[in-house]
Formats: sequence, C-alpha cells, structure tokens
Amino acid sequence: MFKPVRSNSEETNQSPSYPSKGSSTPPQTSTPATSAAPQSAPTARGNRLSADVEIKGKVTFPDELLIDGVIEGEIQSDGSLTIGENSKIKAEIRTRSLVVHGKVQGNITVQDHVDIRRTAEIIGDISAATVSMESGATLVGRSVIGKQTASLQSANKKNKIGKTSEGSSASNPRQAELPKT
Repeated sequence: MFKPVRSNSEETNQSPSYPSKGSSTPPQTSTPATSAAPQSAPTARGNRLSADVEIKGKVTFPDELLIDGVIEGEIQSDGSLTIGENSKIKAEIRTRSLVVHGKVQGNITVQDHVDIRRTAEIIGDISAATVSMESGATLVGRSVIGKQTASLQSANKKNKIGKTSEGSSASNPRQAELPKT
C-alpha cells in the first residue's frame, strides 16, 4: 500500500551508476548528506590550529578556536578560545571565554570565564568576570576578577586612569605586587 522511504544511510549502499557507452563521464556514486567527520576535525562553528602551525601577528576569529601551535602577537575575538596542551602563546589575549591547557605569556582580558587547567602555565595578568584554576596550574601575575573588569580595564587604558609609572594601581594600595627577581 505505501512505498518504503529510503534514508540517506540506505542510499550509500547503492552501486555506482555507470554512464552510457561512448560517454566520457566517470562513474558516480551517491554520497550521504551527512557524513561522520574525523575526530580531529573542528566543530561545526570552530576552527583548529594544529601543533605544526606558527603565526606571528594578529589572530581574529568569530566563534570558536582551538590552538595547539605557536602564536606570537595578538589574539582577539568575541568567541571562545581553547589553548591546547602543546601550544606556546606569547600574545595579548582578548576574548569572550578562555580555557588554557598550555603555555601563555601575555596579558589576558576575558569578558566571561577563564578556566585554567592543571597543565597550564601563565605569565601575565588576567582580567575576567570569573576564573577557575585547577591544582597544579601555574599563574605568575595579577588577577582582577569581577563582572565589570573588562569594561573598567578598557576605560582605564583609554584614559590611563589609576596607573603609576611602574604599572601598579594607584587607586588600590592594597593590591599585591610580585617580588622582582
């Protein structure tokens, strides 16, 4: 009474169609509309810079980025950044959210959350709404945590308010300074 409907997975089992005799067109097989991506492929919205990639300059991206390589310069986005365990970053980072597994040297300004994993090594200041840090991670620098930190820091940079010549905050004398080595 009713005809069975074929799914995309059933269509892949069809044999190739061959062109008529005398045609120069190669045989064609049907391909499924959705195919399984390899595990190393980026997410639908994200990108990946593998361990053999080195970039000097400014890196920008709209949604998600996983870095396993070497970056020197500046990283800026309204998206989510993940710094892989093999990565070595020497850059100023400004993004919406950040997960760090690898090595970062430079200041970090994040609108939402910074997640510092146990394998992370960060040398630089962090400004974010929230920060979490696993046991075993290394952070050498200052952190400013709170909902308004990103907007306050950008206003301070623009107007150079509250900074002394050494870079410490004049408006908060109780802010700790790291010993100079």
